[in-house]
Amino acid sequence: MAVSSSEVNLLVYRYLQESGFTHSAFTFGYESLVHKSSVANADLPPGALISILQKGLQYIEIEAHLNEDGSERAIPEPFALLTPQAIRDRRLNAVRDYNRGEEQLAKDAEDRLNGKLVGEDSVTSLKGHTSEVFICSWNPSTDLLASGSKDSTARLWQVPHGRSGPPASEMCMKTTQILKHVRDGTKVKEHKDVTTLDWNSDGTLLATGTFDGQARIWTKGGELKATLTKHAGPIFSLKWNKSSNYLLSGSVDKTAIVWDAKEGTVKQQFEFHKQPTLDVDWKDETVFATCSSDKLIHVCELGLDSPKETFAGHQDEVNAIKWDPSRRLLASCSDDGTAKLWSLNASNGLNSDGGDGSQNANENDNSDKKLDGVAKSDNNDKGDTAMLVDGNDDEPATINTTSIKQSTISITSNKSQDPRNKWVHSFDDHTKEVYTIRWSPCGQGSKNPNKNLLLASASFDSDIMLWDVETMKRVHWLKEHTNPVYSVSFSPDGNYLASGAFDKCLHIWSVKDGSLIKTYRGPGGIFDVCWNAAGDKVAAGFSDNSVAVIDLRV
Repeated sequence: MAVSSSEVNLLVYRYLQESGFTHSAFTFGYESLVHKSSVANADLPPGALISILQKGLQYIEIEAHLNEDGSERAIPEPFALLTPQAIRDRRLNAVRDYNRGEEQLAKDAEDRLNGKLVGEDSVTSLKGHTSEVFICSWNPSTDLLASGSKDSTARLWQVPHGRSGPPASEMCMKTTQILKHVRDGTKVKEHKDVTTLDWNSDGTLLATGTFDGQARIWTKGGELKATLTKHAGPIFSLKWNKSSNYLLSGSVDKTAIVWDAKEGTVKQQFEFHKQPTLDVDWKDETVFATCSSDKLIHVCELGLDSPKETFAGHQDEVNAIKWDPSRRLLASCSDDGTAKLWSLNASNGLNSDGGDGSQNANENDNSDKKLDGVAKSDNNDKGDTAMLVDGNDDEPATINTTSIKQSTISITSNKSQDPRNKWVHSFDDHTKEVYTIRWSPCGQGSKNPNKNLLLASASFDSDIMLWDVETMKRVHWLKEHTNPVYSVSFSPDGNYLASGAFDKCLHIWSVKDGSLIKTYRGPGGIFDVCWNAAGDKVAAGFSDNSVAVIDLRV
């Protein structure tokens, strides 16, 4: 049996995708031409490369301990790759795994009795995609669920009201709308992966972005309204502004584009990053932020030909950014293992833990803006004010974090340092890459103004952490996942957090005490989770090509 280089390339490419190395997968796929190979459309099960390696190593292990006549061979220590001890260890590990499996079965039975484990009879399983489901999003007005997949389609599922389960699955399947991103009969589909999607504020329009660099606008009835062509690389993020007149996209081609949604034309292209643009998010109708593999965050404004602000404090690529409900704090997370907070209010302040933060990437002097102990702000947005500065050359800079909710931030500034473009705080407790962040829908500017604002960070270290933004302290450390966590989502009332990881588990947590409320063990790794507007259903997209909706009246 011979193995071709194309088959090996495909196995490596799929392994990189499944492991969350999206950018590495793109680069490898581009250089190896895997999409143009004869095996490009092969149907591989998740974890195919690891499975083949494990079986190959087992064969080598056995072969090394046998003579040609079948008798046992004595292998001197040490033995390259595998030693005789390895076989004994493998047997011992198998016994341990079996015992752990028995313990898990017993725990599952207990959880099922007390209602913590969600059974298949309480799950609406949506099948139709023919490849991994990367993203899902509920319409903000109805229980219409959109999902995007590697199979070059997005699908619209009208989820019925009431309890989830097999009957609801049958109803959904009858009304599914398929949004095709390739013409019928087209053979090459690999470059049309639906990588991102976003509903506009009133739920009348859906935007989708694909691996080939095109964005599309659809009606909620599935009609294609516009195809937006300008990017030269995959689109990783799409966001509508609140009034839905502009659509913002970020691409591997290093640029961000603001599109005129009505005309379907480019309003402005922003070419500020030196590496792929990984995420974008609107601050208001014309101001937005972008982040990139180049470790930078730019705050841009429609009509300006240079960044409004640049934040440079992360030590590795910045995976995601998100403005808080009040639009005053920007959260970011990075492969450097940290999540950080930034502020456009006046001079942004120094990081509260005493570090030196970042340097101003614009490199223009700010001394003329400091008058009588007040640092003037470059930002003229409504609600932003100057930051009161207490001059003290001998003391490190500090922030009164309790005033973050207010329009003025009081600090003690070291005059020898430029106070601009420094992070407000850095959350450093994760041990691996922080892949995603989410704000709770609480505090100023939200529908739950009397609840404390929290930030959730999820990491490849399998942990989720909840941070109180007023105290800058970690309030909960959620540790039940055993594989990288790719997605977290707060319930609309801010009382619960859903999380999905590649351990196939969808967990629902209590924000109040950090306890695990419910668990659904799905059919594959989870790429995305989201709550519906009513807060009684959670959807998840899986690596086995399916979408699941869980009824959660907790």
